[in-house]
Amino acid sequence: MKLWICLVVFGIALAGCVQETQVVIPQAQQRPAAPQEQPVPAAVPEEQQQDVQQPLPPIEKSAEQKKIEKILGDFENRVKSYRYVYRDPRDDHSIRLPFAGEFSVKGNRIKIVLLAPDADMSARLANIGSSDTVVYRKQLYDEDYFDVVYLNTATKKAVGVCMSQLCPEPGKQIPLKYEYYIRKTPRDWVLEMPLDKAKIAEDKMIMDKQIAIMEYPGEEDSVRLWIEHYSGLPIQVDYTKDGAERKILFEQLTINQVRDSDFEIGI
Repeated sequence: MKLWICLVVFGIALAGCVQETQVVIPQAQQRPAAPQEQPVPAAVPEEQQQDVQQPLPPIEKSAEQKKIEKILGDFENRVKSYRYVYRDPRDDHSIRLPFAGEFSVKGNRIKIVLLAPDADMSARLANIGSSDTVVYRKQLYDEDYFDVVYLNTATKKAVGVCMSQLCPEPGKQIPLKYEYYIRKTPRDWVLEMPLDKAKIAEDKMIMDKQIAIMEYPGEEDSVRLWIEHYSGLPIQVDYTKDGAERKILFEQLTINQVRDSDFEIGI
């Protein structure tokens, strides 16, 4: 009997040990991911390496170039308007209607008060056909005439007006051909000058004005501008055309004296 009881107790104890004992199955360890290879930049050919250059330092300007820029620079702030007397060259027969006049320039507006022509111009004007609208001179014409021309360089329009007390119809506007009356202004000549090719041939005093004679290669020969230091505008231009040497004078040049009220006719 005792033996049977002992067996029972031993069996119960053995069953409890089996329940408490757990078999732990180790999990498979994950291998660390292999490092990805970074792309290697392609080698730049030696020829291309030579093409990639550092920016060049600015070219140092010569003392003469600096002087030219000083004379011509800041024009728009220094000069708001200008006035001068101009006469067409006598021997330039390419000009359709030669004339002389006092030019007032402000912005894109030009007013030309026509002056009495010399004998050579009068003779040429007398030969112009009566069908053309021409510059009036009392000794030549007695029909429609004008003594002031207004030009607008932006709209390319031109009108002639008679402002004299002798006008039969004061203030009458006569449409004109713009190309017959437009002339290069002093500023136009300066703007045409290539600064990289210009040089100062001479710098001297003329009539109490400091004048720099600048020259540059032209179509036929050197062009020379006699430029006033104060205004940055030429008082004289020497050039060659059709094999002949020519001269243009911008006389009585003044700056900043032209008013908006000088342009009575708006075009």
